[in-house]
Amino acid sequence: QYYAYDLNLRFVDFTNHLLKVFGMEPLAQWRDIYVKPPEVHADITYLFKMYHCIEARKKGAGLSIIKNTPTDWMIISFPLQNLKGKPMNMYLQFSEKIEALIEENGWSFQFLEYANELLILIDKR
Repeated sequence: QYYAYDLNLRFVDFTNHLLKVFGMEPLAQWRDIYVKPPEVHADITYLFKMYHCIEARKKGAGLSIIKNTPTDWMIISFPLQNLKGKPMNMYLQFSEKIEALIEENGWSFQFLEYANELLILIDKR
């Protein structure tokens, strides 16, 4: 089963359509995971280029999502370029607090750079 959560109802509808096309249960939901974290434990949770948006909304909200999402692995992607193609590393502005949370909870992490994004893979097991 694949669960997906998004604030954009059009993305939720499209994701559910694709899940149906592939013969899967349409489990995408319109949900704010900061306000209402997922209840279902996941093997892997992926936050696709959204951490900085969550933090812009409320400082510490991204850390709350990392901590409160029931998952074995959390993969967070950060863009390495802005929309104009200018290089940037957005992770640097959040790295200290994310890495402190990981250490406090006894988790481990590693990085993977792929194309125009930096992935941080957090092992919460």
